[in-house]
Amino acid sequence: MFTQWSFNVLTVSFILNGLITLQTASKEHNDGLGIILLQPLMNKTPLSCAILLFEIGAPASMLVSFVTKYALWPQSLRAPHGSVNLRKPVAIIQHNANIIASLLELGVLGRMPIRLEDFIIAPLYGTIYVFFMWALKDHLADNKEPQFVYFFFDTTLGKKWAVLILLGLLAILLFFYLACTCLDDLMILFGGGAFTNAMIISALAAFCCRFRD
Repeated sequence: MFTQWSFNVLTVSFILNGLITLQTASKEHNDGLGIILLQPLMNKTPLSCAILLFEIGAPASMLVSFVTKYALWPQSLRAPHGSVNLRKPVAIIQHNANIIASLLELGVLGRMPIRLEDFIIAPLYGTIYVFFMWALKDHLADNKEPQFVYFFFDTTLGKKWAVLILLGLLAILLFFYLACTCLDDLMILFGGGAFTNAMIISALAAFCCRFRD
């Protein structure tokens, strides 16, 4: 599921950034063992990967939370079992804690920016995910019949439908990427203070998150 993909990307990003921070702290305190163990993380490639993974995970998390609150949750209330699956602890974490953690990292903790010049990673991430879904379609059912996790990835609906859906998904990914880019600029515009950023983050979290019916 796209939710799991985005949550995993964000998790790896936080792990890398946390280890890089520990390495920097070890260096400042002349912790020889810490420097030796974490020195590879100070190379250019891990540093770039940590930033790019966050630039993928944060907008994707916002997309997941937004769709869950305004589309999936209202739809689930019309089902026989209601929103019981969305109210499970793992679902709450993956649909809400992800965007809260992303916003905190963006505006209060690491202050990691979402850079406009890196926007190409959004469609690249989406393209990889679509190809993964198509590759998986013949392995989800015991009878080997094609099964699609999301109906709009169904390649049997025709080329025109597929092209329109892919263009629409691309536009959505880019929209949320640009939204995170503008959010970074907005917090700078309002002074960039911890209290101001926390207020903006709280408002956005309330706008994107849902915990109960």
